[in-house]
Amino acid sequence: MALIVYPTDDWNTFVDIANADTLIGGMVQNENTIAYLAQDDTQKEATLTQTAMQIRLCNNITLPDTAEHDLQLAQCYLAVYSMSTDMTAYDPNEKAITYEKVGSLATAYQAGMKGSNSDFDTMTKSLLKQYGCSGSSGFNQSSVAR
Repeated sequence: MALIVYPTDDWNTFVDIANADTLIGGMVQNENTIAYLAQDDTQKEATLTQTAMQIRLCNNITLPDTAEHDLQLAQCYLAVYSMSTDMTAYDPNEKAITYEKVGSLATAYQAGMKGSNSDFDTMTKSLLKQYGCSGSSGFNQSSVAR
């Protein structure tokens, strides 16, 4: 899987690994930032792809023409937050709401568990508010298969 930075066709991230490392490295260091930075590039790529899709599925979001700094920062905060939050809780009885295939990479997204209280962290919500995001309805399950 390769990262394709927004707004390129078939994008799957707002920020590449090097810029994410720089932004996250500048945050207050805690268990989550250390856990993110300790991942290898393959794990970081998966985390960034998943968090970009979570943002993409945000309620009422309107994405700008470019990957603005605040959008990249929101993805980085969500990537850090995801280190201690189960972003893949799902109800197996729900049907896939989105299916995408880019080359040999297929991605399916399912609705989060009913009654799930998982949501974006406060900083991510604050940064995404300017893009019309009215919050997530719990994380959406993302499964990546080749």
